[in-house]
Amino acid sequence: MYFAKAFDTVPHFHLENLKAYGISGRIFTGITVWLKDRKQRVCLDGIHSISQIVSSRMPQGSVLGPVLFLIYINDLDNSIGS
Repeated sequence: MYFAKAFDTVPHFHLENLKAYGISGRIFTGITVWLKDRKQRVCLDGIHSISQIVSSRMPQGSVLGPVLFLIYINDLDNSIGS
C-alpha cells in the first residue's frame, strides 16, 4: 500500500535523476514530453470535474512508470542518516 502511494506521487521534476543513469538526449526529452502537461478529471454519473494539470503522478498501466519509480527511489538510502 505504501509503495503504491509513493509510486503515485513521484514528482515529475525529479526526473533529472535519469541523467545520472545516462538517459539523456532524445530519450530524456521524449520521457519529459510524455509526462508534461498531463491532465486528469473525475467523472461521476456523467458529471465531469474541471481538468487539472497533474505534476506528480505516473500514468497507471504504463510500462515506463515502474521503471521511473525505481530510478526515483534508487538513491533514497543516500539521504537517510543513521
